[in-house]
Amino acid sequence: MPSPETETLYLKSVNATVEQYKTYLQSLSAGKLALGNTDFDTGKPTKAGEYELTDSAYAHLLGKLSDSKFAQTSDPLRQNVLAFYADPSAITSTKRDVEEWNKTLSEIQQLKLVAAQTTPGSE
Repeated sequence: MPSPETETLYLKSVNATVEQYKTYLQSLSAGKLALGNTDFDTGKPTKAGEYELTDSAYAHLLGKLSDSKFAQTSDPLRQNVLAFYADPSAITSTKRDVEEWNKTLSEIQQLKLVAAQTTPGSE
């Protein structure tokens, strides 16, 4: 059984979460919601190798974007994906499957080329 102190901390955490959720809903209603790409556990920016599910989700997203030849991929999304894969030494779960990792590397290079082609003054 949790101690009374633990119960108090838990309840404070739940209350803080509910209050933050209300704030987000108000911002959404006002058309001003801006969520950062942060790890909800740490509050820090999401990065490769931190969570297996995140690694998998980014690889899946990159694959889907590549399937459409990055058509209608916004600049912020491109930048986010490239930033996620910016550290080549990050130990991601997607590196376990060499074939899949090589596919991911190829898709990253394709995305970099698309980004370079859409950057003003890169011609």
